[in-house]
Amino acid sequence: MTYKIANISDPGTSTKHGADDLDKIAKLLGNQSSDAVEIASAWKFSQTGGTLLKEITEPSSPASGYASLYIDSTTKSICIKKSNGDVVVIG
Repeated sequence: MTYKIANISDPGTSTKHGADDLDKIAKLLGNQSSDAVEIASAWKFSQTGGTLLKEITEPSSPASGYASLYIDSTTKSICIKKSNGDVVVIG
């Protein structure tokens, strides 16, 4: 899915969103950004039929105190990659 980019240099103010803010969100949702995203919310994210994870190659190690959950595109296994580089195969 693609999202429209305003492409207008408008940083907004301390109390109002500008086009730059909307462009950042559109790029994150459209997979056009490599920025890390942290969602601090009590919301539950779901999709009919369960959560969909795309198969990927083994990611780089996450920052200390974090772990990455992914489906290995080679083995088709569900894995967790720890910050120390260890990979735990779940199934």
